[in-house]
Amino acid sequence: MKTMGPFVILLICLGFSLYGQNINGFEYASRNGTVTITGYIGGAKSIVIPEKIDGLPVDTIGHEAFDSKMLVSVSIPNSVRKIDSGAFYNNQLTILILPDSLSFIGDAAFAYNRLTRIVIPDSVTSIGIKAFYGNDFGLITLPRNVVMKPDSFFLIVYDNYTRGGREKSVFSISTVSTSEYKTAVLNNSEVEILEQYQRNSTALIPAKINGLPVVAIGEKAYSKSNLTSVYIPDSVRIIGEEAFTNNRINTVVIPDSVTTICDGAFINNQIINVTLGEFLASIGNAAFTSNKLTNLVLPDHLVSIGFSAFTLNQLTSVTIPASVNSIRENAFDSKVKIKKAGFLPYFRHETL
Repeated sequence: MKTMGPFVILLICLGFSLYGQNINGFEYASRNGTVTITGYIGGAKSIVIPEKIDGLPVDTIGHEAFDSKMLVSVSIPNSVRKIDSGAFYNNQLTILILPDSLSFIGDAAFAYNRLTRIVIPDSVTSIGIKAFYGNDFGLITLPRNVVMKPDSFFLIVYDNYTRGGREKSVFSISTVSTSEYKTAVLNNSEVEILEQYQRNSTALIPAKINGLPVVAIGEKAYSKSNLTSVYIPDSVRIIGEEAFTNNRINTVVIPDSVTTICDGAFINNQIINVTLGEFLASIGNAAFTSNKLTNLVLPDHLVSIGFSAFTLNQLTSVTIPASVNSIRENAFDSKVKIKKAGFLPYFRHETL
């Protein structure tokens, strides 16, 4: 007779069902009176997720549960509170109705589908990294005070939503290509550069495209382009993740209009000199890692500095403005002496 091992006994003590189960192709596990959908082995491309299984409410769509299942439509019941990372990654969804019970949407949960419009219900409080990346939206409706990342949708959506006080908002997005650029246009009034097709050693980013101001430089828009120099116009407000990574840029001037530099924006270049704009508020993780900086002046409106933001440079000391209230761990190399403006003692990398 088989006996239960210690791992199975632990699962029972934690309230999990003993073994993965499935009903109508939906794999699931139960815990503490609720059900998590963990996978799908059915063949249908249009699915209706049950509200209850074994009399218990379906509370969570688990990590990568429906990843790459070629789904064209899905009905999510009003019992679901959480959609985990990658839950519907890489499908063919064009329309999505989210339930009013939902509070959390994980990283890349609906990335790489064919969604043209999305209404995020008022119940949602958190949207993860790249949650809707790789879709071609027409309309995006966001509730009041949802917490999201710059790349949850498009940079221009994030920028306008946060600048607008995180009020309930509807954004119209269109993807437009010219002979030189692939862009995202917000409300027919502002442009994010997603890609420049024809590149040379100098990137002269235009202040306007088709008469509309360029306010954002998208993720990896100029990465691996063999750039030695870049001009960023004073229309730009946000520089995206890895926008200029893996080039040979040696000097960067960030205009006063820029408020946010996202993760890895200038990682792995040859930057000797950087001028940071007066109204820069946020510098992301690893934003300037692996360069050749010997001197750094941080602006007086800066609020946060991300993890490893300036590591692997040649800095020996830096003064942190009084405006800064958050410095992630290892923002600077351990040899760098860090002093807060107005105070004599040096301190190490921590939240101020």
